[in-house]
Parts: sequence; structure tokens; C-alpha cells
Amino acid sequence: MREIKFRAWDEKNKIMIWKLEGCSKSCGNIFSWDSGYKHIMQFTGLKDKKGKDIYEGDIFKHSTWTNDKGITQPVLYIVEWKDSGWGWKQIVPVMTMAFEISEVEVIGNIYENSELLGVK
Repeated sequence: MREIKFRAWDEKNKIMIWKLEGCSKSCGNIFSWDSGYKHIMQFTGLKDKKGKDIYEGDIFKHSTWTNDKGITQPVLYIVEWKDSGWGWKQIVPVMTMAFEISEVEVIGNIYENSELLGVK
């Protein structure tokens, strides 16, 4: 079984809360809409190539590609929960690539590193 862990984006203070105060075996209402943490992200149970935990909302890169103009850029994905399981949505470029999750590197998340979502 995978470890069940969460993190939360504190919208008001613009910080990621990794260890929620008073949250041990049962987090009670710390995840409620009244807590102020509107963006709760769950640990996927997976780790990147450097051993970093992969959470919902993380942005990871797999490799790089070079377009027809000679510009090299990373191939980026967002980790998402969809239907009944974890998956990833490719940001840019849109192409099909097969890879092992052990080959990827988490480089940020959609809240702290939103500039990555507009990579050209």
C-alpha cells in the first residue's frame, strides 16, 4: 500500500503547506472548505528520478525536443487525478512519448511555478 499524504496551497499567503499543524492520524476539518486551504493535493505514491515525491498538481519534465527552427525546450506534464487514477497531461509540445516514471524529474507545481504552464 502507498503512503497517504497531502499538501495544501495556502491561497491567501501564497505558500505550500507541507506539514499541516495538528494533523496526525486524522486531519479532521483541516481539509474542509472553511480551513482556508482550497487546493488540496494528494501524494500519488510515485517518486521521480531523484526520489522526490510526486503530488497532484506537480509539473514534471521527461526530456527535451528540438523543433524545426532549432529551438530546444523541455517536454512538460501536469500530474492530475482523472476518472479513477493518476495520470499526466502534456503541456507543451503536444506529442506522444512513452517513458518510465522513474525517468522524470519534478520541476515545480501549478501554484508556485505557474510560469511553466506558458512555456513556448
